[in-house]
Amino acid sequence: MIRFGSTPEVVLTTDGSVPGQVRHFVTAMARVARRSGDTHKGILIASDTGSRYEHLVKEAATVLQQEGLTAHLASRDVPAPAVSFTVRRLEALGAIVFSKLPRAHDCLGIGVYDARGVLAPEEMTAEINREASALSLLTAHPARETTDEAFDPAEAYHTGLHQKVNRRAIRTAILKVAVETRSRCSRGYLDSFLSEAGVDVFPVADPMGCIAGNEPPGCGEVDLLDLAKIVVSQRCHIGLATCGNGSRFGVIDACGSYVAPAHCLMLLADRLLPRRSATDKRGAGRSASATHGIDAVAALHGAEVLVQAGGARGVAELFLQDRITIGAGENGEFFMAGHLPESDGILACLLLAEYVAETGKSVKSLVEELFEKTGSFYPMRISLPARPEQSRGLGSLLKDGPSRFAGLHVKAIENGEGTKLLLTEGRWVHFRPLGNENAIEVSAEADSEAETKRLLTAARKFVGED
Repeated sequence: MIRFGSTPEVVLTTDGSVPGQVRHFVTAMARVARRSGDTHKGILIASDTGSRYEHLVKEAATVLQQEGLTAHLASRDVPAPAVSFTVRRLEALGAIVFSKLPRAHDCLGIGVYDARGVLAPEEMTAEINREASALSLLTAHPARETTDEAFDPAEAYHTGLHQKVNRRAIRTAILKVAVETRSRCSRGYLDSFLSEAGVDVFPVADPMGCIAGNEPPGCGEVDLLDLAKIVVSQRCHIGLATCGNGSRFGVIDACGSYVAPAHCLMLLADRLLPRRSATDKRGAGRSASATHGIDAVAALHGAEVLVQAGGARGVAELFLQDRITIGAGENGEFFMAGHLPESDGILACLLLAEYVAETGKSVKSLVEELFEKTGSFYPMRISLPARPEQSRGLGSLLKDGPSRFAGLHVKAIENGEGTKLLLTEGRWVHFRPLGNENAIEVSAEADSEAETKRLLTAARKFVGED
């Protein structure tokens, strides 16, 4: 079975017919791409999971050749930002990236990118689906040797980063940095860049090899406990990590404590916005559920705030329109003007290391100093299981909007992706039904962790879970 998930990712069931499914899908995408541009530009074929899907990468390359397209074949695992960078550098027609899927042990995924280096828009996936429906399921056979030479995309991606990161400051500071790359395709990208910049890198030990476990790794607090131990034991200035595909990041302070991505994004906004020229009117973009701390930092620097629906994909559109200096997503996604229309957790890590190097201060100290100017912001999010009738009932409850929530006055209500209640003193709660997962996602933010947790508790009661 081939289907597109909630993101532009093809889901393949691992029932023994995967090579045939791959040939079927890649044939459909190749024919769509062939109609849309110069066939000599080709399509990037890669994996974000090392050699695990090497045979499928070769299978896809064979199909592209049969369809008269050039296959840009990556010789190693490629994180999402490097996929976007490579598509744009080669001016390719798009990319096909094989990956592990979270919470889906019987499926694998194929990420689909268009020629702009962004995850394929709905109109493109619809066209691929129509083409696939018109094809009979192709019989799989062993992949033949491809005549297209494989290449390592890391070198060119690193060269692009050189223009955005102050390596001299990092080298001069003689930084000690702990890096978590286990099961992450940022291995050989984040750690190598730091080593080449003269950083003393302390990787988390990886006796099991790069691809371990059944789940793509995250970069939340519970995922980085081993990294925190290395930071403390080796007296590192900072600990850095990305998620499995390199699009998001995680940070451990010098004292071993986790630093929320929202706070790091505020720091990055405070770094990047003042660098604009007097004529540069680009602002700060964020998704609907991202921290309002971005708004506070933008206000410090007289920058416009653009709030976009569609999560990180919406922020990517703001980048493509050249309207933002920095973009922030609710999941810790980071976008920077002049870089990529794809969240880049690797660049975010490097810019934070640069900040620590230039100031000689810990990340936590930098956050505390920024909070003195902006006030404090503590966003949190939970997912509540919900039956379809509960989601519908929540919609009815929020239709006209409550006048008070958790004992606070509701100042305004925003509808779009769910319903967002704007409360007094900058607090807010955002309800978003997740139809595909029979759940309701609730995000909230206040000026203290305790108050945010209180808002989430009130949200549980409001939904009817408690």
